[in-house]
Amino acid sequence: MLSDAQERDRATDGAAPFRFLLSLLFTVTGNFYLLFGTIFFTFVTITIGWIPLPRGGRVFFWLARWWSSLLLLSSGVLWRAEWTAPLARDRIYVFLSNHQSLLDPWLTGLSLYRRATYLARDSLFRVPILGWLIRQYDALPV
Repeated sequence: MLSDAQERDRATDGAAPFRFLLSLLFTVTGNFYLLFGTIFFTFVTITIGWIPLPRGGRVFFWLARWWSSLLLLSSGVLWRAEWTAPLARDRIYVFLSNHQSLLDPWLTGLSLYRRATYLARDSLFRVPILGWLIRQYDALPV
């Protein structure tokens, strides 16, 4: 007689090849977008990313949001943010993320519908390209 866990494993064995192919597809599309999408958004950001927006911030934040969203979608990552109450625009909030993966900063930024200021380890600001990028997000060294 099989246990419930063994029955579930047997029922999902037929889906294993499909999950493997789907994982392979998302790995290829995610890496393709990571390379070519990043190159595209880099040129667009250099060209128009400095333009100020009416309510503060720059076009850079809008472009970074699109880049992040497309990166996650091309990698097969689906996300959903659930709010128990609407956030007032005239208040200041602090959001904390447990940062268990490299996707956490992107997911946190995409789940907020307003510009956010991040805290980052101070040694990251000394890395040549990464330091410049972190400064563009108006991040604060900790």
